[in-house]
Amino acid sequence: MCTSRPDTAASARPLRSFHQLSGLPFLLTASLLCAQTTVEWSGADAANNYWSTPGNWQGGLLPSDADDVLITSAGSLTVGLNGTQAYAGSLEVDTTAGSVTISGAGTLNLTSGNLKKTSTANGLTISSNIVLGASGAWSNASGSGSSGFTVSGVISDNGNGYGITWERGVISLSGANTFSGGFLFKSGTIYIRNNQALGTGAFTLESSGGVIRFTASDIANAIVLNGTGRNDFYLDSATGFNREVILGNSITGSGATSGGQLQFFGSSGVWRFKETISLTNATYTALTLKGQQSAGASTYIFSKNVTLSGTGTGISGITLGETSTDPTRSGSASLLIDQAIRFDGMGHITDASGAGVNTLGGIHESGTAVIAPGSGITLQNQMENAVNLVSLNAGAVTEFATQIKQSGASPVAVRVNDSYRQIDTTQTTGSTEVFETINPEGIVDFTNAGGNTWQGGTTVLAGGLRVNNSSNSGTGSGGVTVKSGAFLGGAGIIAPEGTDGIVIESGGILAPGNDTIGTLRINGAGTTGALLTLESGATLVFKLGASGASDGISLLAYSTGDLSLSGNVVNFTDAGGLSAGQTYTLFSFWSDVAGTSITASGITDGLVIGTGLEAFTGSYIQYGIHSIELVVGAAIPEPSAWILSAVAGLAVAAARRARHSLRIQN
Repeated sequence: MCTSRPDTAASARPLRSFHQLSGLPFLLTASLLCAQTTVEWSGADAANNYWSTPGNWQGGLLPSDADDVLITSAGSLTVGLNGTQAYAGSLEVDTTAGSVTISGAGTLNLTSGNLKKTSTANGLTISSNIVLGASGAWSNASGSGSSGFTVSGVISDNGNGYGITWERGVISLSGANTFSGGFLFKSGTIYIRNNQALGTGAFTLESSGGVIRFTASDIANAIVLNGTGRNDFYLDSATGFNREVILGNSITGSGATSGGQLQFFGSSGVWRFKETISLTNATYTALTLKGQQSAGASTYIFSKNVTLSGTGTGISGITLGETSTDPTRSGSASLLIDQAIRFDGMGHITDASGAGVNTLGGIHESGTAVIAPGSGITLQNQMENAVNLVSLNAGAVTEFATQIKQSGASPVAVRVNDSYRQIDTTQTTGSTEVFETINPEGIVDFTNAGGNTWQGGTTVLAGGLRVNNSSNSGTGSGGVTVKSGAFLGGAGIIAPEGTDGIVIESGGILAPGNDTIGTLRINGAGTTGALLTLESGATLVFKLGASGASDGISLLAYSTGDLSLSGNVVNFTDAGGLSAGQTYTLFSFWSDVAGTSITASGITDGLVIGTGLEAFTGSYIQYGIHSIELVVGAAIPEPSAWILSAVAGLAVAAARRARHSLRIQN
């Protein structure tokens, strides 16, 4: 069946008597009338530019749903649907002479689903609704945004599962579309300006070098990568857009990608990945999260694990930021985990910032998030030579359970819980950027058994750092500085080299052990300066248990002068079993790295008992030749015991006085 093409001379034609015919002659006539033809716009009717006006079409015939429709114009043109149903088998628009707009409250019905703009000049805009009669191919001969193809009307398919294949060029989709057969992207650039722009099906990319630009905030479509080249997802700026893109479905891909599979970048903003990402068969870095080239900030937040695999060297990983020696590229990138999950499905994570500092860590509210790429974390900073490792929320732990290493001879420093910037999505709109400063205060935990190898030192600025390796150095070969309000703990090994050591600044805290009792070992074999310095105002915290078990600090390869104390307060907590008369070893001193040969400390004072022993009297710190110990004094009786004792004493005294009085009277 096809929709008939009425015209102004219809009353003089035999069309009105078709219903009187029967048999084969009628079928042949109908078949000829419904055969696909090309119907071209003429715009000859001076009264209007309505699609439904027969005089605007060559031959005075309206297109049927079987016809290929061609719209050309001598200049800019607006074709109005004026509330009617418009039909075409396919639609081709030539914008050589001027831009073309199809608008109005009517609906454009495309039987084949095919739609293309054939000129590289000028633009095409369709603001009317479109109904697909089949899955179709769409294209734009122009790759320029100024000669783009904009569809702001709703694209639907009446629930028939029809989709769109985008062949080439630039397109902008801003309607709340409902077509359900998916959007297949083969090349070019697509602007996604509505959360429902891609309909309800999957967004499949078979492109090489495709660009997908977002000003929509919440995309629910599954994303499938089947191409042979990299695709760039770009966060755009637009009026009313808060610079946050949520990708709420899975991202999968198996195409062989010689240039990397997926790259995210663009204006400063926040990307949120709510579901899993699984990319296979890559032949280059699978996932690139670029930073800002200027002084902006790009934030990438993951709620679930990322699985990357491929063939070749260095391909199954994530690259964060952009390596550059250009001092103007002072922006940053942040890779953050917002759930207490293991983030370990990739081969490696490479930090690659230029003049800015990138941030890596957890922003989960509680529990432990584990970051553990199989081949470690590589620091490739070119200028600032620093990375920020964070755990945002107090009490939450971010565990780095893989080796952190640097690439190149230039030392790279690690900052723990430094503040960082990101776009404030509640205040930003369009090109007006508002940034907020994020201040982490959780616990970062280095748990790789073999330690870490960066060389630029470690600074703990807030929250806490726990070091829990079993060999080498958990903080690389540089020194460690703990700022006011931050703490250093753990039961691993720290082995600074050269003149560097560990410095606990005023207001900083040294708290060996973890949630359970443990000993922090500090190896001075590679140092020429003081190994551990507690500045005036720095404090220590030790947990005390039963039978003399407590947190401790072991100074290995110790030389006289390696420990510097400044009248530091030592606070204690009861880990269960604290009782009077017990002796706890707080510091031990060893001449060797293995901790088998004790040595003299040369320390005779420098510590002051603080809180935690209020239930005992006479406790003191004992400076032995090879150790520093706490001796817990006698328990102070409970107030109730004092009261009973006093009452009993008064009663005895009263009785004695009474007996003495009786003897006198007698």
